[in-house]
Amino acid sequence: MKTTWINIHKVLLEEETRQKQQYAQGIPNAAEVGATNINTTKWIYIPLPVSKINAVRLGYQYKRWPTDNRSRITKVRILKMVAPGQAEMVLYEQAVSLNSEAYTFDTITSPPLFSHEGFFLALEISIVDYRDWFLIGPVGIEEHAVVITEANPMDFGAVGDGVVNDSKALKETVLYALANRLPVDLAGRTYRSSETLHIKPAQLEGKGITLRNGKLLYTGCGAAILVDKESTLYTPVHMEDIEISGTSETGLNLGKALNSSFTNVSVAGFQVGLRLRGCNDNEFFSCNFSKNHVNVQIEPYQQTGGRVRSNDNKFWGCTLTNATGIASVYLLDGPEIAGSNNAFYGCRFENSAQHQVLIGNGHGTSLIDCRFEQAFMNPPDLNAPFSMVKLQNGEQTRILGCWFPGMPTNKPEDCLIRVRPTHRGTKIVGCVFLGSQRVLIDDNGTVECYGNWALDNKFSVPSHSHP
Repeated sequence: MKTTWINIHKVLLEEETRQKQQYAQGIPNAAEVGATNINTTKWIYIPLPVSKINAVRLGYQYKRWPTDNRSRITKVRILKMVAPGQAEMVLYEQAVSLNSEAYTFDTITSPPLFSHEGFFLALEISIVDYRDWFLIGPVGIEEHAVVITEANPMDFGAVGDGVVNDSKALKETVLYALANRLPVDLAGRTYRSSETLHIKPAQLEGKGITLRNGKLLYTGCGAAILVDKESTLYTPVHMEDIEISGTSETGLNLGKALNSSFTNVSVAGFQVGLRLRGCNDNEFFSCNFSKNHVNVQIEPYQQTGGRVRSNDNKFWGCTLTNATGIASVYLLDGPEIAGSNNAFYGCRFENSAQHQVLIGNGHGTSLIDCRFEQAFMNPPDLNAPFSMVKLQNGEQTRILGCWFPGMPTNKPEDCLIRVRPTHRGTKIVGCVFLGSQRVLIDDNGTVECYGNWALDNKFSVPSHSHP
């Protein structure tokens, strides 16, 4: 086991009255610490210029005045090294009772701690008689072999109370996790952050990261979490039991994520809750997207040489509610297809300000066993045609076994599903339609020309239009 010794003679302690920077009592690299008054409690600070630590070796001796009074070292802290004037950041604290009158060493063992800036060892010394004093030093940093199975922001100085800004600690945690291929466990705490948590594991040749068990309260202006790569490789990411909230541009921004999984992830309050850019073969299980302008936006990834579509992403049993913008799910409109073969299975769509689903430009989108209810709750134009699902551009959308409770409207042009002339090959099979709206308005006119058809659907009222 290797021990790195700290030169105490270069350390500026709190007071210099009795802290003689010299070779005390013939012991190399030690200093005397005392007080000028009785019943004095003081802290001394010793810098530890390393980036990771889990054990400190402390040499000390209690020099007692021959009375019954007993002074002692009462507390040990390991602090993150911060700039002058900044508040102390305690990473580890341990109550002790050290007052050996024979020179001895004591080992202070902490969980693995990490800080690019380094650390301070802080000792609280309670001096009962001003004639008592302590010999402190030498101090060494030991490298204990430990098995680290996960990265925790609390080990990097995070507070996790939802009030203190933990941006820097979160960033350091992710960097360490990526470098050591470890999962990140947020330990069930709430972390406030004003900076984008950027996951960009280019150095791992496409290896990704796991993030689980915590809440992120984002106060910045970009994306709360950004997964992205500049290379041609894809980035896998796995999230479990994560809540992301904020009011900025994007909650979870995924760029070229591949073979990733998201379980019980909630995103609320953003312009776009989940943004998929050139993402392929990802799965979302029991996720909740709510109160975003657009809950889920699917679009291509812009890169040198062209665009990469978002294909084959699957949503299983997810809840998409209270979208305040154009749609709860929006496949981006544009000159190129946003994505192909994306599917929603058993998902619940409720209380959208406008559309529940808007296929701006998509191929092979599937809506299977989903429930659609309460769309157009707050449209910007009350005279605009109502449609719960709108197929604008693209082809081969499949709506299978879905349930449309409907809602009463007064305009004859309102409908549950609208197919625009530039969308082809719609399949509507085995759905249940309730309410008084027209079920399907096919703006193509000649249905057979575009291959649109509806089969074996159940209608509660005769007022409907379907081919």
